[in-house]
Amino acid sequence: MLKTLIAALIGMLALAVSPDIKGEQETQGEQGRGAPRQDEQWQRLQALRVYSIIDALELDATSERGLAILGMINRFAESHRRYVLRRSGIVAELFGEMRSVQPDEEGVARLVSELEEVELEHLAQRQEELAEMNRLLTPLERARLLVADEMFRRRLRDAMRRQGHGGSGGVPQGRHRPGPR
Repeated sequence: MLKTLIAALIGMLALAVSPDIKGEQETQGEQGRGAPRQDEQWQRLQALRVYSIIDALELDATSERGLAILGMINRFAESHRRYVLRRSGIVAELFGEMRSVQPDEEGVARLVSELEEVELEHLAQRQEELAEMNRLLTPLERARLLVADEMFRRRLRDAMRRQGHGGSGGVPQGRHRPGPR
């Protein structure tokens, strides 16, 4: 248990000092996305996720192999985070354009092309990540990682629902819109 806690702290430290993450935070600031509080929340969630994965893999995070796996997990998470931020920014612009009375067809075409490019880049990146995961982990470890990650996501989704966040869109649970009278 103590080893796992230490490993999680090492993962958090690696996440906090990662040059990719700092560069992304600077980029977000320039684009007006990713407020500091959201960055802190993401880092806390990532630390919990890493902890659950370390525990599931029974990983010695102080070993060379353990550090390589932790690095891989953090790189994958940061890559996915950048994808989500880029995609949501483009989608927000696209929504804004489509809400106008007369959408600019060239602008919409540019945004759709950007969105498709981001999606293709993400797919290529995901294939590289899967190849790296296959190289570093045994089939049993890959299965444990996937199950631990899915369980973490379910727990997070359930916690959000308990806090009143709908999770699947619509009105958050416990907060009803007033109906017609």
